[in-house]
Order: sequence, then C-alpha cells, then structure tokens
Amino acid sequence: LGLLGGTNEEVAANLGKAAQVYRGFGGRHPDSPRGPKALAALGGVLLRMDRIDDAAAVFEQLAKEHPDTPEGKNSLFTLASTAIRVGQLDVARDAVQRMTDDASAYGADMLAAVGQIMLTNNLHEEARAVFQQVRANTDDETLQEYALFGLGKSLYHLGDYPAAIEALDALLALNDRTALFYEAKFLLGRAHRETGQYDQAIGALTDVFKFTRDPRMKRQADLELAQIQEQQGREDAAYASYLRIALHPDPTVDAGVAAMVERAMVRAIALGMEQAAYADVLLLCDRFLKFFDDSEQLDTVRQARREAGLEQARRGTGSADGSAP
Repeated sequence: LGLLGGTNEEVAANLGKAAQVYRGFGGRHPDSPRGPKALAALGGVLLRMDRIDDAAAVFEQLAKEHPDTPEGKNSLFTLASTAIRVGQLDVARDAVQRMTDDASAYGADMLAAVGQIMLTNNLHEEARAVFQQVRANTDDETLQEYALFGLGKSLYHLGDYPAAIEALDALLALNDRTALFYEAKFLLGRAHRETGQYDQAIGALTDVFKFTRDPRMKRQADLELAQIQEQQGREDAAYASYLRIALHPDPTVDAGVAAMVERAMVRAIALGMEQAAYADVLLLCDRFLKFFDDSEQLDTVRQARREAGLEQARRGTGSADGSAP
C-alpha cells in the first residue's frame, strides 16, 4: 500500500490494484498462513474505496474461515461496525452474537468497544448482552464502570427500569467519583421517574445540582426536574422550573441550551395559560418569537399569545367577577 499517494484518481487506481493483489494472493495460496492477513488487508482496502458491502463480505469470510486467528477475531468487530454502516443489522447482530458466545477469546476491551457501537446505533438488546459479558470477563475497574453504565442504559431503553436502576446503583457504589457520574445520575433519575419513584428521581437530580458548574447541565437538570414535578401533579413547581430555563438571558449562544430553552418555553406557556398567568405568557411568547422564529412551534405560540392577550384585555375591562361588561 505504499503506492497510495497522488491525486484522487491515482489513489483510486492504486487502491483497485491493491485489492486485485490481495484477492490474487488468496486465490493462489488458499492455505497460506498469510491468508488471513491478506483478507484483512483486502477488507481494509475495500473500506477505503467505500465498497462497504464488499468489505463486509470479506470480513464475514475472514471470521468464518479463520476464526482462531487474530485477524479473524478482529474481523468480527470490524464486520459488526461495517454492517451497521450499510444497514445490514442481521449481519451485525450475528457478528456480535458470535463474539459474546466466545467472549473470553476477544477480551473485555474489544467487547466494550462493540457494546458502545451497539448502544450508539440503538441495538440495545445486543448491547445488553455484550456488557454482561464485559462484566464477566474483566476485573478492571474502569471497564466494569463502562459495562455497568452501558448495561444500565441498554436496560433503560429496553424498558426494564428496575434492572437499569440496579446496574446504575452498582456503578455508583463501585465508584461514586466515576467519570460517568452525571450521565449515570440523569439516567438514574429517568429510570426512577418511569417507575413512579419520584423522591428517588429528584434525589438523583439533586446530586447533579449540587456538584455541577456546567450551565447546560444545570438547565438539563431543571428540565428533568420539571418533568418529574409535572408527573407528580405539582404544576406550580413544574411551572417555576420551566421558567428558570425559559428566562435564560440569551439561549442562542449555545445550541444545546437553545433546544432546552425552546422546549421549556413551550411547556411554560401551556402551564401559564392553565394558571391564567397571562402577563407571564405574553412575555414568554414575545421572547419565543424573538429567539425561535423558525421553530415548528410558532403557530402554537402565536395562538397562545392571541388568547393570552384577549384574556388579559377581557379581565382588565370586565366586571369584578371577570364577566364581560
């Protein structure tokens, strides 16, 4: 592969030549001990050529024909990630299943990496199985932490909230200063909320408020807290929490904050209308229209502003009991 410099056309031509060389070697020397290396190199070249389907086929062949070689073992990891890229989820699932069936042969590091790929691509059942194997195949505390978090996250998305809580509690018991502390606390709060354990959910968020200095994370905690308070039926408290986010001085300076402020404003406007806080609603609507003039919620906000303006005018000019004159 030393000839892969030059223009794009030259690189493409050289990649094609390299692919032919590796294929030719395999054809001429099918039983050579260098065969697995040639197949692995061929798969890598095909990936560079963006021939993803062909690369996946090569890595699958390598895994099946040379499962006990280093290249064969690595190929399952590459096969899983490559198959996901082209939407061949059955191929990816099969590769992961074969890895977990022989977990001790691959090592916890590789299993943790493939588990993260599964999580990132919302293959939560596969992620759960992989992270369980990571836990069983290493004593390394850092890998155990990532396995417990991955297990908790996959279980949460699978709807097994009690098991998710158990895994996340185990993570924090293992290391209450883990680098995953805040992510774990947020996820733990959501899992408790889903099970109706609102005090525990608020307790998890309290730890976030207590320790973080990150403005975005604080807004996220406010948003999570407001959702819990709504589910508790504490509309006044939820309204106050949404207002803390909605009245951010300039949400447009940070895209992450802006998304939370937009969401909080919409809920605060709805709750403000329910509570007849029409002056607040008018202020919120004006701020929303200023900062989010391309939002999908524009029609909803404009309608709320019209209704709040009419109600405020009616109450200002009506009789003592609020009826029209």
